[in-house]
Amino acid sequence: MSITTKTFKILDKEIIVHFSDENQIEKYFDLKSLDSEWHIRKIGEYHLTQLLACIRAYWYWFKYDRELTLIQKGIFFIGKIYHKYIQDYLEKTLGFVIIECPCEDELEDGISILFKIDMASIREKEISDIKTTLYMPILSDLSVEKFEEKFGKYILQVLAQIYFVNNTYFKLDPMKTIKILYVSKANLYVKEIWLDYDKELAEYFYLKIRARAEYLHKHLLSDTIPEHCDPSKYCVYCAFVDLCPEGEEIKNSLSIPISYEGNLYVEKFRATGQTKKAYWKYDPEKKGWIKTKGFIEFLIKDLKYTAKQIEELL
Repeated sequence: MSITTKTFKILDKEIIVHFSDENQIEKYFDLKSLDSEWHIRKIGEYHLTQLLACIRAYWYWFKYDRELTLIQKGIFFIGKIYHKYIQDYLEKTLGFVIIECPCEDELEDGISILFKIDMASIREKEISDIKTTLYMPILSDLSVEKFEEKFGKYILQVLAQIYFVNNTYFKLDPMKTIKILYVSKANLYVKEIWLDYDKELAEYFYLKIRARAEYLHKHLLSDTIPEHCDPSKYCVYCAFVDLCPEGEEIKNSLSIPISYEGNLYVEKFRATGQTKKAYWKYDPEKKGWIKTKGFIEFLIKDLKYTAKQIEELL
């Protein structure tokens, strides 16, 4: 462990402190205490949440046995703690609530789609999924595009879940509502997003997810890399970004971490004249920082910059 020493004064008294910037999480938290055998690597068994994310990243996960970083372990551990508390509390107060219900949809050719329902309320005929966040947005202020970007995947997840259980476990007495509980990790602020069950809509998306499972399965068996579905700013946090040309380009275009959630860097950039190195990629041949595809697309798609604004900025 790397130790740093600093000396400073309070009321003319000298104080010497020692510290380390290295993550000491494993010293104080049992990160394996909430683990399960649910997410094991087995070709043919594919998890719904992963099928809704980048298929190429999921393919890499099967091919390369990489351990999560301490930061990633911490993020998942916090999420598990919130899930367990909310589930335990509602089970005590509401009753007739099914918690962490495991489901498996068996397709043809040895393919299964796996998922767990966070909570199913029998009385309310409602399926709920818990999501935690560091940044709690004002939902009414989000544009349609931003709302879809932030919550679209979550909505598809619960739509697929309710479609499956309404055609299996609850076929005689189907669930009527799906709900997302959006919980702030900072202060426990909880917001609810819900919609009524639409069988035709849910079936449409569930069949799309099945097709993604079949597509991934085919590429795993043939040992061929699938197409990158949607390179985006979230590629920066992918554990396999160094293996992916599209993701690596975006990561290199952003050489320091940036708060995407609040888009705070925009104001910071304008106010301080911050160096463009944070958003550009260094070209060793040209010996300078160059504009990248990742940065330009981020300005256009996420920040809705016009061509004139981009020209003025660059």
